[in-house]
Amino acid sequence: MEKSISNGDFVEVDYVGRIKDSGIIFDTTLADVARELKLKGEFKPMIAIVGSGKMIRGFENALLNRRAGEEFEVEIKSEDAFGEVDPKLLISVPLKHFKEKDKVRPGAVVEFENSFGIVRSVSSGRVVIDFNHPLAGKDLVYKIFVRRILEDDVEKVRGIISYFISKDFEIEIKGKEVIINLNNIDLPIPIKQRIYEDVRKYINKDYVLKFVVKIGENNGEV
Repeated sequence: MEKSISNGDFVEVDYVGRIKDSGIIFDTTLADVARELKLKGEFKPMIAIVGSGKMIRGFENALLNRRAGEEFEVEIKSEDAFGEVDPKLLISVPLKHFKEKDKVRPGAVVEFENSFGIVRSVSSGRVVIDFNHPLAGKDLVYKIFVRRILEDDVEKVRGIISYFISKDFEIEIKGKEVIINLNNIDLPIPIKQRIYEDVRKYINKDYVLKFVVKIGENNGEV
């Protein structure tokens, strides 16, 4: 019998996510669905680390006890998705704060104090900006296909790094040393630290990571 999924497993999945009330698809890993919706970008299976909190709680919980090859649909309440709408994140600011006032209209995405929000209203010289997640307060429906459960550590490390970058990179494991060749892409130290922590937490606590920007050039051990 196929292994069932439990917390800590690395699982390769495809999915289509839609808003329950409207039926609007807001996210997918499937290239054919993306083409129909005229979405741009790279669409491919995603690696979920079950129980890590890297995805919404309802999605990760829905994977528990499933098996490779299963396809199912699950409804996720807003509290287990992107949370409820927080009124404290609805901020009123003067319209004069914005240089391009003609672009400040309901539905527009604007930046204020290094954060991005959605304009909800413009009235009497003031702008109400919503800094809640765009899907806050919405119940979601996901159709999920479990492709496989990862067992190989190289693939698991690749899954962790893919949360941070989408470019090609190479991984080699020699004993307890994990060599990551980023192919001319350097990462900020905080991102390297996050990768290091996740590899040690979810794969092997004894692993030592070495990031290489160029072949033959060691860019530091973590």
